[in-house]
Amino acid sequence: MGEGIGVETVSGPKKSVKDWSQFVNRPSQALVIIDSVFYSWVMESPWALAEEISLVIFDEVHNALGGFPRKLVEMTHKVRTLNGVPGPAEGSFAAAPHPQILGLTASPVLHFTHYGTLVELLEITQCELVSVTANLHDLREKVPIPTTVAMEYNLSPAEAAFELYLRNMANEIHERNEVANHSLLKKLRKSYMATPAYLNKCEQLRAAALQGLNGRHDLFAFAVASFLLQVSKALMALEEESLEQAYNLVVHKSVFDCLRKDRYGAALLLPFLEGVIAVMRHIRERYPAYALRLGAEGAPTNSLTFSSKLLFLMQLLKWFADCVVSAKVAFRGIVFCDTRASAYRILGEIKKTHFNDIYKPSAFVGKGNALLNDEDVHMTDAAQRRVLQEFREGATRLLLATSVAEEGLDISSCNVVIRYDSCMTLRGFIQSRGRARLRNSIFIVMENMRRKWKVAKVAAKALAIQEELVSKAIMEQRKRLTVKQHFWEADPRWWLQQLAKQPWAIVWQKETKNVSSGVVGPWICEMVALIVEQRGTPREGSKKYEAVGTGSLWNARRKAEAALCDALGEAGCFSFAPEILAGPSQKLLKFLSRDLCVCQASTLSLEELRRLYAPGAKEVNVYNKFEWHPHTPSDFLLDEIRRRRLPKPEISAEHDGKPGTVCLRLSRRTLTGEIESKEIVETGDEPLEAASLKALRFLGVVFLTGVPCDMTQLLEASAMQHGGASGNAA
Repeated sequence: MGEGIGVETVSGPKKSVKDWSQFVNRPSQALVIIDSVFYSWVMESPWALAEEISLVIFDEVHNALGGFPRKLVEMTHKVRTLNGVPGPAEGSFAAAPHPQILGLTASPVLHFTHYGTLVELLEITQCELVSVTANLHDLREKVPIPTTVAMEYNLSPAEAAFELYLRNMANEIHERNEVANHSLLKKLRKSYMATPAYLNKCEQLRAAALQGLNGRHDLFAFAVASFLLQVSKALMALEEESLEQAYNLVVHKSVFDCLRKDRYGAALLLPFLEGVIAVMRHIRERYPAYALRLGAEGAPTNSLTFSSKLLFLMQLLKWFADCVVSAKVAFRGIVFCDTRASAYRILGEIKKTHFNDIYKPSAFVGKGNALLNDEDVHMTDAAQRRVLQEFREGATRLLLATSVAEEGLDISSCNVVIRYDSCMTLRGFIQSRGRARLRNSIFIVMENMRRKWKVAKVAAKALAIQEELVSKAIMEQRKRLTVKQHFWEADPRWWLQQLAKQPWAIVWQKETKNVSSGVVGPWICEMVALIVEQRGTPREGSKKYEAVGTGSLWNARRKAEAALCDALGEAGCFSFAPEILAGPSQKLLKFLSRDLCVCQASTLSLEELRRLYAPGAKEVNVYNKFEWHPHTPSDFLLDEIRRRRLPKPEISAEHDGKPGTVCLRLSRRTLTGEIESKEIVETGDEPLEAASLKALRFLGVVFLTGVPCDMTQLLEASAMQHGGASGNAA
């Protein structure tokens, strides 16, 4: 910053200023603030963004594809659209509407092969992409690119045999008729084993199986999905941790609990489990020569409890430690791991060695709750700051980190970075390599020799690949800009929300699934905007505008919103634009069915809804499938958790021919950014839905009956409100 320019800092609960007014009244001219707090300030005082701010800088702007960064970008553009006030000085910057947006990122492209996310990012930010093309030698002098090395390891014969059996076993289960033809389980064949996508699909199928069929759980699907989930985790643990850990995951108590509750699942899976046990017994007998290997200290190491990949990493760290001692050079490094379990496992092994004193290692993981050996493992903000401070000061020289350390944190430059995990995205590769910013640094990617697709081969050309994809994205953006668009097309939903704030407008939304002859079809989103008559004004006569969208839930909403905005725009209903920031707090209503209204505390309080629309609205506390059909609380809960980017809920079930019992454990994010957890246990015919309903209440989402969803009733309710306020109701 320039001389004499003060800077205020806001991070979580620690604030040098508490709100906009305090910041504006201080002599400081810059504010560094985290996105969630900034968004809450903007929502409370939108005038401040419009009148007091000239430039908003988004670090790691590629995150603006969703969450708070996207909301902030969209809000900034709305202010620019409505404000358009030029700066005081001459020049292109001063002549542009304020606030202006500057986005910074070293990795605008997510994937190795396509650029769709970058095109979407450019549309959201409405920015031009600029990169350094001149004086690159000066850039490389200041920010050198580390030497990139791919180092391959090989599985031991015992590990290779166990991996082969698990993969063949999983493939055979997928091919069985009762699985391949099952309405839920057949979806697993579209995903690859031992990948995050496969784990997510298994979790989704477990939840879907507990939604019930004719009031009962589909325990067969639950058992098979649970078993394949454990097998997939075992394949990942086989490389990350040990053969013994992989075996324990397959024969975990939870697997046998599932089989005990369903005889059909037991009939299918027990032979495979017996095979796993037999293979492990054979490994112990057949490969005695591999029972012990030389570890990093030169001492025998049990191959069953020490994976080849981990052994390779330990030997690599020993070599670096010997170099540090012999050459008397400084060392600061990061080892990136897929899971917290891997990070803590490596940390524990290093602490057993003589080079622990050289590295003084620490784990660095995320703040979300996660279980490791039945213990809740996470780091608070204070713990993360302490570890990073020790890393800067040299008290800690090696971090065992998950992907949380890839970006968004002020981490000191390193001279050694090792990707112990799979590093499956171009962005992850570039971000982690960027941590090795010291001169003569090295970036190491560990690869399985048997893997067909090698990250390192593609990553070696990472910058060239990114530049090519960026060029294609820019061309795509320019083509789209040649098509003239209406101002509401950038964000139809936002404009509908602004319309709903006007005292003369009501926006109504209903989402249902098309069910014909027992077959569930696509989603149908119906939207209606009612422009209420106001006597004595140019707006005479009530008019209704309708739109319908079909497809997936997301596509149905977007189609309906766009179509409704087109109809309203042609009718001149968006002439209120200059008055948006001062509009009243009327909200868009959302219905899941004819009588079921959704109320989210973050957008419309229960008290406000009752005051505006339905004084007699009643909260739904008991699940009734006839009222909800075709929706379910569990589906809505999963959508809400994905939207808020919260940790996945943990679900367990019991069913012995009596009403089932479901235990659901979920988390929510507090205003300070901390994660708060709750466990909900429900028993009955639909325990998962009952638990999900309570879980949604925990997240601030309630469902109401008695809210007018018929247009005539809604018009009467609005007329009563306007009449009571101004005496000129329609």
